[in-house]
Amino acid sequence: MKTLEVEKTQTELSNELFEILYNSEQFEKSVTKIQSKLGRWKERDGYHDKEDTQNLLISALYDRLSKAKGVTLQRYSNSQREQDRLISLVATAVIDSERNDGKVYT
Repeated sequence: MKTLEVEKTQTELSNELFEILYNSEQFEKSVTKIQSKLGRWKERDGYHDKEDTQNLLISALYDRLSKAKGVTLQRYSNSQREQDRLISLVATAVIDSERNDGKVYT
């Protein structure tokens, strides 16, 4: 029973933290950073690179937060610096993933 309560609390904290991060200025800066590094600026003919980039960052950030432990989530929620650092790390991971996921190493 206690583990269910802990999981529920962690999920709630994760969701609250996600909302805070999603609405932050750092989030928007990171979307622009990803677009710049990947050269994705097309917004016509059915292509919406900014929206696609936001979706990549949202997915990666939510995945990271949903897997984090309660202690880690508390650390993020108590420090703006840690929140900015987290978004930056996730943005870097998105860039690396987009650049390297299609490569086949032999």
